[in-house]
Amino acid sequence: MKNLIFILAFIVFSYNAFAQFSMDKHTEKGIEVYYDLKNKDRKKEALALFIKSAEKNNAIGAYLAYIFSEEANKKKEYIQKSANLGFPYALYHLGSAFKANKEYEKAFQYYSQAADKGDLKAMLALGMMLYDGEGTGKNFEQSFQWFSKIAEIDEN
Repeated sequence: MKNLIFILAFIVFSYNAFAQFSMDKHTEKGIEVYYDLKNKDRKKEALALFIKSAEKNNAIGAYLAYIFSEEANKKKEYIQKSANLGFPYALYHLGSAFKANKEYEKAFQYYSQAADKGDLKAMLALGMMLYDGEGTGKNFEQSFQWFSKIAEIDEN
């Protein structure tokens, strides 16, 4: 789980797409609490802080509450809240869940929102859906545009 926080922190701070999102004091404290790995019971304390952050409409806090929550209904609530707040990784994640369930139109909508916010994985997924005609008609030109955008970003 320690690696999970490191990965999420890397994602949040490395993508320009996430620059508009910030962690509030509850999210920051939750991460600090979680890093106290000597005491495994602190995971619940960290989750409580992430939930408090989510309740204050912090997209990153809502996403972390999704990751740490063990209740299926709560997980759905937090990922949806994070997506509703426009957090690109949550939008991508929901798109992937809908695609896995073969709900291609919904997947296309979530991938589109995440790609518009700069999420590279969403751009790739959206390009593939346009190429294959999943959730939309086949559109090779738009598919190529998304792949080209990824290449441009990757070059920088």
